Amino acid sequence: LESQQNKYHVLAQLQPLAVSLASGDTTQQSRACLCVANLVQKVETREPMLTHPVCEVIILRTMQLLQASDWRVASAACKAIKELAADSEARRRLMYPRQSSLLGPRSPVDIVRSMIAGIAVLLNCPDASACADAATAVRNLMCSPGIWERLSQQHDNMFGDLVLGLHKAMMLQGVDRHYLNAALGAGESLNALVGQVDMRVRVIEMEGIYE
Repeated sequence: LESQQNKYHVLAQLQPLAVSLASGDTTQQSRACLCVANLVQKVETREPMLTHPVCEVIILRTMQLLQASDWRVASAACKAIKELAADSEARRRLMYPRQSSLLGPRSPVDIVRSMIAGIAVLLNCPDASACADAATAVRNLMCSPGIWERLSQQHDNMFGDLVLGLHKAMMLQGVDRHYLNAALGAGESLNALVGQVDMRVRVIEMEGIYE
């Protein structure tokens, strides 16, 4: 009975969450992103969320908020993306969005690449906690084979921005645990990146990364 009550409680939150994510109010959007992160963390709340039709809307709008001009909204969205990417089913939804038309005439590939570009920006964020979430989000996303396909398309600077952001995060030094988490997450991400032959070649070809 308690399990069913929890499920209904989660389902009742989803539609208002989707509305808050699209509200345009930065406080509402930040809180909604953090709520998504909390729901995804626990299996008893994650499963009913992922099986609900409105979940696709929530995932897409959260991905979109990584592009928010207010870095606090973008960092809250990244926290949600980090948690989504830690789950195999949710990670697949991030890599292969089903209802991309909700965000206008953009292809699923463009939406995913925008998500990665938004995370790359946060890797350069002065806030160590936001940087750590971004580095961990990249590490979690790299568990998906789909990431390599997205990174292999070279028509913009996204790949370079990501590598430089990861390198900068890996070099962070500080006593705060967020600095350590950022450095560890970035190091693991770079390690996964250079483990792919074609990616390794592109990293080596990047001039000035270690200057």
